[in-house]
Amino acid sequence: MLKIFIPILYLIFYAEFSRADDAALTHGSWRDISIEEQEQYLSESSQNTSLPISQRVSATIELGRFSGANAIIAVGRASRSADPELRIASVQAAEQWQGRAKWDVVSPLLDDDSELVRSAAVRALIPIWPILPESYQNYLGQNIDIYLRGLPETLEADLERAWFYSIQNDLLKSKDNYQRLNRKYSDARISVAYVQVLNNNQEHDEAKRILLEQLTVYPKDANLHYRLGLTNHQLGLVEQFKSHLSIAYEYGKDNAKIGYTYALSIRSTQPNKAIDTLTQAYAIDPNPSYLYAKCDTLLMVNKEANRCLSQLETVAPEHIVTELKSHY
Repeated sequence: MLKIFIPILYLIFYAEFSRADDAALTHGSWRDISIEEQEQYLSESSQNTSLPISQRVSATIELGRFSGANAIIAVGRASRSADPELRIASVQAAEQWQGRAKWDVVSPLLDDDSELVRSAAVRALIPIWPILPESYQNYLGQNIDIYLRGLPETLEADLERAWFYSIQNDLLKSKDNYQRLNRKYSDARISVAYVQVLNNNQEHDEAKRILLEQLTVYPKDANLHYRLGLTNHQLGLVEQFKSHLSIAYEYGKDNAKIGYTYALSIRSTQPNKAIDTLTQAYAIDPNPSYLYAKCDTLLMVNKEANRCLSQLETVAPEHIVTELKSHY
């Protein structure tokens, strides 16, 4: 069985950010500045009322990739700003955090005066629904219902509804929504969203039936093959899992998540291909989990990993990198 270890679950927002009068930036690239200096600089920029609002917004959003006191204070202040742009930026920053830190910054904005801010807050908090205490879920659930009722009757909006129901693991609403959408549209993404709920509820045979049926209509859809591969894995069908994951990667090489999962499935037998695939996945989406997996694979096969580890140190907590090194 595939063991997927994801030590870091947050995504990092990368943006170029410059200021002509900052001496540190005039003598080298942004990446040459230490993590602490980056955080301090961005925190100061976020709170500097003499700067254009667009620059403060950019600084606030990028603070999401830091977890130090400066970042937490600056993002917290932005969430209480009189400018809705900054409040939305604080949500986008906290969206990159996990658990309690995200909830503490974003949840007060569920009652914001601005509908745009409220909507951003709902979308930012729904991913952590499964780990929230029941009282928090009840409060967030009320706001989710309001948000979903306000969505238009379009395919993209209906797919967003399906995404919400899948995260909430609401089988009844997902089933009703799936049947309704299948009557309205012809789109493989409808089934992809629904089978996630089926698999979460151990209905793997039904999920597989739907996916196989959809593949007769969309034989080259990477996400359908990917979900079928994962469903086969949950059914204990290892060879079918590997086969469909390979097909998914063939049709979806621009999908970092598919590439990452495919690389983990082959790294014990094809480590060099896995390393190349992880390199490509990280180039598409700079998720630290992808870089971690690449460094881990390099170490596993005794290849030179210092450059990879040095890069990982710039985007991951120190104890994560130290623990990885200690395994080898």
